[in-house]
Amino acid sequence: GRPLAQADAFAAADFDHRSPATIAPLRAGNLVRIAGVRQSDEIATFHDKIRETVVDLIPSEVRRGYHRGLAIALESSNRGDSETLAVHFAGAGESAKAGGYYLKAADLASASLAFERAARLYRMVFDQGAPLPEAEPVLRQKRAAALSNSGRGVEAANEFAQAARVSDQAARFALERSAAYHYCAGGYIDQGRAIFREVLGRVGLSLPESRASILFALLFRRLKLVLRGLDFEERSDAPAGLLNQTDAAYAAGAGLIMADQVCGMAMSSLSILLALKAGEPLRLVRSVMLEASNIAGEGWTGVHRSRRLLDLGHRVAACRDEPILHGWISMGEGGVAFLLGEWQSCVEHMQKAEAIFSDQCTGVVWELASARMLILYSLFNCGKLIEMSKRSPVLLREAEEREDLYSYATIATFSEPVVLGMADRPDEARGLVRKTLARWEQRARRGHHLQNVMGALTLMWMDFYDGRSDCPEDFLDEQTRLLKKHFFNRVGVLRVYYLDAKVRTALRRASRDPRYLRIAEKAVSELRQERRDLSLAYAATGASGILLERGDRDGAIVQLEQAARHFDRIGMTAQFWSVRWRIGKIGGGSVAEAESWLRANGVADPERFSRMLTGYEAMP
Repeated sequence: GRPLAQADAFAAADFDHRSPATIAPLRAGNLVRIAGVRQSDEIATFHDKIRETVVDLIPSEVRRGYHRGLAIALESSNRGDSETLAVHFAGAGESAKAGGYYLKAADLASASLAFERAARLYRMVFDQGAPLPEAEPVLRQKRAAALSNSGRGVEAANEFAQAARVSDQAARFALERSAAYHYCAGGYIDQGRAIFREVLGRVGLSLPESRASILFALLFRRLKLVLRGLDFEERSDAPAGLLNQTDAAYAAGAGLIMADQVCGMAMSSLSILLALKAGEPLRLVRSVMLEASNIAGEGWTGVHRSRRLLDLGHRVAACRDEPILHGWISMGEGGVAFLLGEWQSCVEHMQKAEAIFSDQCTGVVWELASARMLILYSLFNCGKLIEMSKRSPVLLREAEEREDLYSYATIATFSEPVVLGMADRPDEARGLVRKTLARWEQRARRGHHLQNVMGALTLMWMDFYDGRSDCPEDFLDEQTRLLKKHFFNRVGVLRVYYLDAKVRTALRRASRDPRYLRIAEKAVSELRQERRDLSLAYAATGASGILLERGDRDGAIVQLEQAARHFDRIGMTAQFWSVRWRIGKIGGGSVAEAESWLRANGVADPERFSRMLTGYEAMP
């Protein structure tokens, strides 16, 4: 359907030369248009419908002859691009030549970073017939890489796995490692874990299985890292076996960390130990990024150790020009900022990492997905609701189109339901969360993952939004137990959000059973023990509810004023204005300023949204 040089069109039609008399009636009938009268000027059908109608009337055998004529003419004139030649040779039934041109076109597309197109063209090579056995492994690797770079992690994993099956022993390890990594990065946790067991076993490592073995591995490796220190000797001659171990440990750590957190942490700690021993800069910086992001939430000791790791990464990356190193460092800084509750800093670092990975790097499907997830979480936490509401639906749609279950489930269990809540559509938010968790649990049956944690929290928030309880009576207790069992309580913001949910759930029940006030008081005490602005802010909102239940309105307002100061100090703007709204409502004053901010930032019902963030009252 593309325009042709007139010389090629006449050659394909078996004319000796261009004949104006042949073109004239076609032009007069508005069947074709031409760009000029030279041999190189293009000719094309006047409208696509004309071309489609004529092609449909041509018998298939005759059509094959026309395809052959066009293919030979374009090949002879050197005016046909590889994909066009492939299409015509395929139409002529010459599969071998078509496959060769599809491969050339795919390689060119990949080199120009057009990875979606490259993946499609590599697929067309296979459609022309089975490649030679010696060519199939390389071809599948090329298609897997193109799929990975276009964000289609699960399709890439399938192709890497198929490439491993047809490759020799020497190449199989790296291909299976990539398959496992991409399955996990795409949300197919069970499949990825199964392959990781085999991959790690081949290099003398293992994936801890039981909770006790995972915890022991994590603590032992953390202690070993503390005792060893961060000194290393840069080298370019590390044994291949050690490099394979380092790569396998990192892939398992990165692939599992955002879903099966504690197992991912154990493998991350092993990765940094092996990277320090290997002394290879690229592997060291990526392991530094992962480990620093893991330990920053573990009190001031964790903050100090993560800072030392990032300082090491900065020193290694400073004298090198590889973009991926600087992307990893920015991602590490963003991960640490997130765990410390520095939301704006997290957004800035992660957006820098996202730009580097998107524009200058390949093979970074997990890095991009994780950076975008933390950007969405942090946009919410720092009150940039409109920016979040613009990014979230786009990223959700793209994840669905790519069959990227990891990204889809991460977005659909938090940021997108919050966007629906902003639009006063809580039932749709609940439906999205429940449907997504059902999909997720089909691919991640074992364990309790971040997506489960965030989905449960969002369901509770929608109950607060509506002032009702759709969740079972013991739902929060069970979710809190799972939070602790799977070590998600080590993430400060999650720990605080769940304690806050415990306070507010107890307060909602206190009117019918005063014993729940003691549960709320205990949870408020736990929040105060954290001694950080985030926890102190929620402790104050909880304390205000307790005082309200006891009839002390003035004391409740004092606590809410204190909460507002803490939220303001850490830049949690939506929570700040939610509290200001409640102060006006409880104190009998004006809510106009708070309502104005919330509506200007996309909130349809300020009263309900404020209750979702910091309230607990039942609907009248």
